[in-house]
Amino acid sequence: MSEELKPCPFCGGEAVKTNGTWSDDKGNNGFYVKCEHNCTAIMTNVVWNTRPLEAENTALETKCARYEKALENICNSGMTIFSGLGVHLPPSELREIARTALKESAPPAEEGGE
Repeated sequence: MSEELKPCPFCGGEAVKTNGTWSDDKGNNGFYVKCEHNCTAIMTNVVWNTRPLEAENTALETKCARYEKALENICNSGMTIFSGLGVHLPPSELREIARTALKESAPPAEEGGE
């Protein structure tokens, strides 16, 4: 198996394959890995390469990009509306109005969550 291994999630050290392989009753198989600096327990290559926060961060970055684009569209629309009314607000003030509106319309945070 020639799977590329990610660096150690704790120290950034190189992953080292250890002796032995594993397999399960579902037909999955692989090898065991540890950090070159011995700062982790030996684990399977699948567990080693699993980084749950990377997927979560990617999702959050995508969501933030969508909000930023929406904010830009709101500001552009707002400038058109305000200009039509003879009111001229600087883009920074429009952005702040839009951010406030987004915060006020956001669902409340779950209790006990972050």
